[in-house]
Amino acid sequence: MKIHLLILTFLTIFIYSNSSAQNDNDNCPTLFTHERTINPKINIVNIEVIDSNKFDSFPRFKGKIETISKKIVYPEIAKRAGVEGIVKLLMTLDSTGNVIKTIIMNTPGAGTDYFALDIIQKEKFYPAVLNHKNVPSPVVVDINFDLNLYVDKPSMEIDEIKYELFGGMIFLHITIIIKKDGSAFFSEDRGYEPPKIYHGKINSYEYTKLNDFIVAQCFFEYDNEYVLKAINDTGKTIITVKSGNIIKSVLSKGQLEPVGLWAIRTVILQEKDKIQWEEIKE
Repeated sequence: MKIHLLILTFLTIFIYSNSSAQNDNDNCPTLFTHERTINPKINIVNIEVIDSNKFDSFPRFKGKIETISKKIVYPEIAKRAGVEGIVKLLMTLDSTGNVIKTIIMNTPGAGTDYFALDIIQKEKFYPAVLNHKNVPSPVVVDINFDLNLYVDKPSMEIDEIKYELFGGMIFLHITIIIKKDGSAFFSEDRGYEPPKIYHGKINSYEYTKLNDFIVAQCFFEYDNEYVLKAINDTGKTIITVKSGNIIKSVLSKGQLEPVGLWAIRTVILQEKDKIQWEEIKE
């Protein structure tokens, strides 16, 4: 049940990301001296049989690994968010070599596991052999998603990044502020108790990555507001970026937003999770 729910979630992300409005100018030439290049590659890098000493011969793909690897799609949202890494699948094969069960053991996220799973579980295997008979077996398959990404360093430097989330049906206000000087602040207000405020530090390397990623997603060229047309109380998020005298805010309510803006929000939250926060006591 959990696997099916996970697959449905990533399918929803994929459909949503491909149907959302996108900025037409992904390379933002006014902010870069060279264009952004990407050459994503996907390869099956390892096949491992669990308890291999129990079998006389091991299961293997009937098709060529290179051909199977080329069938797997690199999800667009993963490209935009800079997501790469290894998807590890634990698969149970029956005595005919068919996949009868799959568990996702590891994933870098952003739909990579869904696309890997979609192809691998349809492939046929030569089954394991024990005492001259075909037998069921567990096998682990590693699929590497590699962006081969190059982005020239943006000419714009961001002084402050602010993320705000306002809840929909319940009162909720979350604020994340990350500054160029390395200071960071996080507050959470749920309405029924005093707000909790935290401070932390972000190192210069992580901040530079965040700076360059936001500029690379053409944040400064987005429209100021993306609102779901249907009546829907789903809350809203606001991202505000300051660079010198330039202040750019983008409000998003519902799901009508560019893939790049979704990716920026995701990366900000990832950086928030990396910071060691300490509560500020009054």
